[in-house]
Amino acid sequence: MLALYTGFWYIKPMSTADSRGPLLQQGVRPRVTKDGVEAVGYKTAPIPLAPTPKQAKWVWLAAPAPVALFRKEVTVGRVPKQVLAAVSADNGYRLWVNGQLVARGPADIGMDYHRVPTGKWFYDTVDLAPYLKPGVNVLAAEVFFANLIGWEGSRGQGGFLLEAPGLVATDTSWHATPCTHWLKKGSWHYEAAAEPSGWRTAGFDATGWEAAQAQDDKWQPLVASELPARMEVVYPPLHLPEGPGGRCVWDRVMPAYLGFVVKGGKGATLVIEPNEPNAPGHNRMATATLAGGVQTFELPFMDSFSVVNLSAKNVTEPLEIVDVRATYVSQPLAYRGSFACSDPALNRLWSVCRWATQICLQTHHLDSPHHQEPISDPGDYLIASLVNYYAFAQPALTRQDSRKYAWILEQCKNQNFHTSYALLWLQMVLDYGDHTGDLSLARELAPAIHSLLETFAGYIGKNGLVSEAPNYMFLDWVDIAGFPGHHPPAVIGQGYLTAFFYRALADGIRVAELTHDSGRARDYTRLRRDIAAAFERELWVPEKGLYRDGKPFQSAVTPGQWLPADKAIETFTAHLQFLAVLYDLAPKERHVALVEKAITGPNFTCQPYFMHFVFAALAHAGAFERFAPEQLKRWKVIEETQSLREMWNTGDLSHSWGATPLYQLSARVLGVQPLTPGFARFTVAPHPCGLAWAKGVVPTPQGEIRASWRRQGERVTLELTVPKGCEAEVTLPGSERPTLLSAGRHHLKSTN
Repeated sequence: MLALYTGFWYIKPMSTADSRGPLLQQGVRPRVTKDGVEAVGYKTAPIPLAPTPKQAKWVWLAAPAPVALFRKEVTVGRVPKQVLAAVSADNGYRLWVNGQLVARGPADIGMDYHRVPTGKWFYDTVDLAPYLKPGVNVLAAEVFFANLIGWEGSRGQGGFLLEAPGLVATDTSWHATPCTHWLKKGSWHYEAAAEPSGWRTAGFDATGWEAAQAQDDKWQPLVASELPARMEVVYPPLHLPEGPGGRCVWDRVMPAYLGFVVKGGKGATLVIEPNEPNAPGHNRMATATLAGGVQTFELPFMDSFSVVNLSAKNVTEPLEIVDVRATYVSQPLAYRGSFACSDPALNRLWSVCRWATQICLQTHHLDSPHHQEPISDPGDYLIASLVNYYAFAQPALTRQDSRKYAWILEQCKNQNFHTSYALLWLQMVLDYGDHTGDLSLARELAPAIHSLLETFAGYIGKNGLVSEAPNYMFLDWVDIAGFPGHHPPAVIGQGYLTAFFYRALADGIRVAELTHDSGRARDYTRLRRDIAAAFERELWVPEKGLYRDGKPFQSAVTPGQWLPADKAIETFTAHLQFLAVLYDLAPKERHVALVEKAITGPNFTCQPYFMHFVFAALAHAGAFERFAPEQLKRWKVIEETQSLREMWNTGDLSHSWGATPLYQLSARVLGVQPLTPGFARFTVAPHPCGLAWAKGVVPTPQGEIRASWRRQGERVTLELTVPKGCEAEVTLPGSERPTLLSAGRHHLKSTN
């Protein structure tokens, strides 16, 4: 039963509340539209945080168990307006109040791909007030010590923690019992008959349960997650299966929790197979043995799917699938940015790229909700964050994940799994300041940044390049002379990793200047000068007019699993030519020739991920209009999932790294980019790319930038709204110098 209360949706606690949720939160009203899911009107803001728990004890069972149930009855007189509770678990929980699902968590604490942890532990902030009532209230939790999908962190001991100051805290007065209705034997299995009836609500007899056992605190330091609760909404299917089996299909791929209402079928086993494409197979299978009657349950893990295939075994009585519910989840966001142009295919691509990014914004940036890799892929997040600024302006996740990755770098002494990605993490941190105006993050992370740059300086070899790195992961999903671009040998990896380090040193100079560290700024400037000279000396091949990727046998590092031994080869990847142009390692007079050779030559094998850098290099060389339109056509929307493939012709259907066209269209075709942090000063420099017109909105901390341009012959006219307190530098095609504009609405024409 829903009732509207002062600014937020409130679920009236009642014994018939749907235990599957979805979660509702103050100020967030998500809805399903033809474009996806958004919380209309939502704007990011710091969330109120529960204080760090002081009275609560971490609790568990007396004996080890993969899943535990906890329960506590609390009597409330007058319900306060706000009851902020700190909640956490090792390593996953679902929390109910009076039978209503109110939280899932905790926020991902983070680890690298080779399972190096952050060394910290998160707690979530949950406002219990909307779910409480005068009188007896029941708090109940399922806590999963067994990993839900395989990547969650753990301190090696099951644990549950909750503290709402003045109301309730976990201790030995809580009732607890091993959970026998959720079993993990490879895949997750629900045993309906084993779930205690009514255990989440008042009136349940818990006398057979044990007292919760206090645990030694293994979870320090405990840190508040600054992320809001994810928005959740039921996304309706196109149709439900008929009978005890069949296929349930949605109109797009999505990250969601699957829930069911099943009637009858006592003793039968329901086989649940979610899949991204509308095809046989599954991402993560689950099963449920039914108890008869009406049974309601939700799988405890988030999956990525557009179709669910259902089948039943051992059916001896009628079985009906009453409901299949997909509860969509992502960070709360509104569609604040927009883009439209005279090419409908590009408009469609912009929208699909928005969705591809949105579905990866969970309690950490996912590479995809299909893989759900740990926080080890800042190359992916660099692209996703830029898309986020133009589509949603919801930067909370970038801020928290930037910190988490810094913690991982500290734990692993900068020896992260994907070596190159640490340098792209640094780009992500600087981009955050440029697009939000918040420079405090770069200042906060300055020690980690300088430590990283010092580590990479130690990888400089006798040739003056990065030739002593432990490996050269990750360039791109390509084959290069028989070697994988995922982890090439030094002879292939030297050049591109040197280029990324050269750019990182420029970022390091900016950070040093922010912290008034002139000594480091001078050191980085000197090192950049030396690297540029070595890059030219060692890698430029005049007779080919290209840069070689590296020279063989320059490295003293012992080959291993992720570092193949060098061979006497010479390769010239397009990737390196683009980076040489983008970061000005190549002299300016070579830029156009280099991108021409790279993009038209036989070695142009760049996959969607690396195309982000290709577009940037084309723009830097002044060749964006010449080559970008044809490259944008390479993105093909898969209509049945309304998504893109991870690579051009293979991979998952929910990857965020391929969403760079949205950024290219808003930042380069529309032409809006920040010049100073937070868009206080920004540029509008459209690249028409053969289009008749384009218009869009770019959300910024200062307000909305609205731009609309139209071509009339050789002339371009522009309508522009500059937010209050901002200044725009407008350069229309054919103009020799920018026009400076202050706040207000403006109309300009090019001089052609």
